[in-house]
Amino acid sequence: MASFVKPTLFTPAVGARGMTTLHFAAYAGDLEAMEKALAAGLDPNARDDYRGYTALHWLADMSATGGPRLEMLDLLLAHGADLALVSATGETAVSLARAAASRGGDALAAALLARGAQPEPQNVLAGWHEIVRKRDPRGLDALLADDVVFHSPVVHTPQHGKAIALKYLQAAVQVFGNPSFRYVRELAGPRDAVLEFEVEIDGLQVNGVDMIRWNDAGQIVDFKVLVRPLKALLGIQQKMAALLASRS
Repeated sequence: MASFVKPTLFTPAVGARGMTTLHFAAYAGDLEAMEKALAAGLDPNARDDYRGYTALHWLADMSATGGPRLEMLDLLLAHGADLALVSATGETAVSLARAAASRGGDALAAALLARGAQPEPQNVLAGWHEIVRKRDPRGLDALLADDVVFHSPVVHTPQHGKAIALKYLQAAVQVFGNPSFRYVRELAGPRDAVLEFEVEIDGLQVNGVDMIRWNDAGQIVDFKVLVRPLKALLGIQQKMAALLASRS
């Protein structure tokens, strides 16, 4: 999984931890430098190696320091900046502007929202844990991307698309969803996570792993399930097949 580690000290500068002239212009509130960087063809959605910030993130993070940031926002948007991108540390431009706790930050946050930005990224893991806790799959539709790929432990080929992934995950919530189910370990990165689980099914102790990857919009694009032991897997396969057949 990708990992962005914040150093103890970091002085923003062009070339430092992947910071481009466009990143630095946004950081500094320098409209003229931003115009030059965009005219030179720099990608407004490129990320640095510090916190996975784009120019929009830097613009918002430093909004308390002043500068023509509303004009700079419109300039970035005119060149294709994506309002939905989330930093490697989980922030949107809106959340960073709000965190600046200043008049400039509040104005920029309001401008971002007025231009279609979402207030906070969807918390994928929290959403998934809530579905598992309630054993209620109704929240899955909003959590899955249209192009999601589901890798079932009982089917050889990957299942492409939200419609089929919904069927498999709805059946899985029913098959695995009993009071004994619990996650025992979780390893999470900026855009992916591995969750180890234990559950008892028909008297068998089952151990498995959910491997989840999501996009910048906070929607799951890849979901893989691994299960052991083989005896338990065969029983799960029969239950899943029966549920899927009943819903076809």
